[in-house]
Amino acid sequence: FNKDKRKKEPVSSIGGEEDPAKEAMRRFVAANPLAYVDFSIPWSMNVSFNYSLNRQGLADPQTVAALQLTGDFSLTQKWKFNFNTGYDFRFKATTLTTIGVIRDLHCWDMSFNWTPIAGNNNRQSQYSFTLNVRSALLSDLKLSRRRVYYDVGGF
Repeated sequence: FNKDKRKKEPVSSIGGEEDPAKEAMRRFVAANPLAYVDFSIPWSMNVSFNYSLNRQGLADPQTVAALQLTGDFSLTQKWKFNFNTGYDFRFKATTLTTIGVIRDLHCWDMSFNWTPIAGNNNRQSQYSFTLNVRSALLSDLKLSRRRVYYDVGGF
């Protein structure tokens, strides 16, 4: 009874070359970085502060002072959540706030994005739902739904 103690390395393809499907996916991601969602990163958060002073001609100077918070986290390997919000110190109001959910459906990607606060006391809310195929050849095949709601009543 003789067992081979050598560690076997997986063979990617014939002749030691990389798998053509993996190489095609790597090229697609390199060419379209915004179309790819990396589900292997568990979470990230970014905080930024922007302050600027602009003056045009003899007009009064305009200032911008805003704090921005963005982030995402993977609840599981198939579910990813993201958010973006902030606070504008000049207007004393919350900036554009978005919340998104992305689900990996093997050959498809499903995403839902909701904007509960449109910023600067704007009472506009919107959402979008998209279901699209992952294949680069079928990238135009997708289903999208968008809806915008306006709050005409006052508080």
